Amino acid sequence: MILPPHRKVRVPGKLMLLGEYAVLAGSRAMVSSVNRYATVQWSPRPKKPSLVLSSVADACDYSKYEDRIMVDTRNFYRADGQKLGIGSSAAVAVGTSVFLRQQLDSFALESALDGHRKASNGIGSGVDLASVFHGGVIATSVQPSAIEQLSSFFEDLHLAVFYLEKSASTKSMVSRCQRSEQWQSLTNEMTSVSRAGIKAYKSRQSGDFMQSVQEYGDLMRSLGKAANVPIYTTQMERLSRCAKRHGGVSKPSGAGGGDVALVFSKNAESFDIIARETGLEKINLQLETIGTHFLE
Repeated sequence: MILPPHRKVRVPGKLMLLGEYAVLAGSRAMVSSVNRYATVQWSPRPKKPSLVLSSVADACDYSKYEDRIMVDTRNFYRADGQKLGIGSSAAVAVGTSVFLRQQLDSFALESALDGHRKASNGIGSGVDLASVFHGGVIATSVQPSAIEQLSSFFEDLHLAVFYLEKSASTKSMVSRCQRSEQWQSLTNEMTSVSRAGIKAYKSRQSGDFMQSVQEYGDLMRSLGKAANVPIYTTQMERLSRCAKRHGGVSKPSGAGGGDVALVFSKNAESFDIIARETGLEKINLQLETIGTHFLE
């Protein structure tokens, strides 16, 4: 098979800053791209495609090439093979669509969303795909919808990302939480807190933003208890207590149950102390302003 001379594509990872779960109930979420990258290019030999890749290729009307696409997501995993939970499937979906279409336009994002939803049985908001596509810190709701590009991070507030020693299954956790009797009431509260956090971020009120992060984490914990789902694992509880002792705030990034967590603090020196006291690994991740792009 003769392959078209397509340009290589690079896609960043993502972190959910605010809005987990509630985004599925109509809230806006706050998401950022991060400095871990996947690359997409032609494979020198046929290989079995993942379900997400195959679904996106079909949405792009390029199914005949699905076994010749190579997506390298090694940077989204630890050396031991455990996923970090920073958007590997979103990167596969967006990267595949942009690579096949060779365009960074709304149709490429739409095809990525269609294929990703098909592969995940309709579960998910799509804000992770919007994040890795556009880059930077954004506020948005279930896709497709308007994207508000927010300014860069606070100068007086620092962020560290910690690995919680296990990978989580997002789909099963979300399904169980949505069946909880307290789903509606808790996601209503989450929506209010997320709105306040986004407002504080936009107005550069770091103290108010930290308060919103703490309140949102507390609500995620409550949702987990209501649904009998371990959104806050033993490791997350340990991190939360330690961060609070050192003047910071914390919450899971994503559905919880493992993967990574965020700690915000005005004292960057506290992060190494927190890592030492909790025994948790601080991951080298930074918020990124660049979204999906071509490598010439």
